[in-house]
Amino acid sequence: MSFREKIAWVSLAGIVFAGILYFGNLATHDAPHAYFVGLFVAVIIAQAVITALAAIVVAVLAPADARAPRDERDRGIARLAAGQSYYALLIGVMAAAVTIHFGVSLFGMLNLLLAVIMLAEALRFACQIVAYRRGN
Repeated sequence: MSFREKIAWVSLAGIVFAGILYFGNLATHDAPHAYFVGLFVAVIIAQAVITALAAIVVAVLAPADARAPRDERDRGIARLAAGQSYYALLIGVMAAAVTIHFGVSLFGMLNLLLAVIMLAEALRFACQIVAYRRGN
């Protein structure tokens, strides 16, 4: 497994962890909006720290692979994954924005937008992993 694929796995796990933590609390707690703003900041900081530490561990375990520049295959996989997740992001953002016309509160719409962005990022990492697994 290449270093870039390992980083994609770490990033996917980090965003899934953050999503479960934030949206799980959002679904099960009836708290004021300030609570969720604080929770969001805490979850993002935790995700960044955990992902960075995991990336450091992966880099320490394979230092030569970590120092290697991205080759054409890595750049192609990144372009492919970004292109595939872009359409999901675009459609999701438009759908979330439309929900305000159906009585969804501004707080609800903002959380929908956050969910769409996180899902699109998770899709991008998943597409990278699939491309590395398939040998693209």
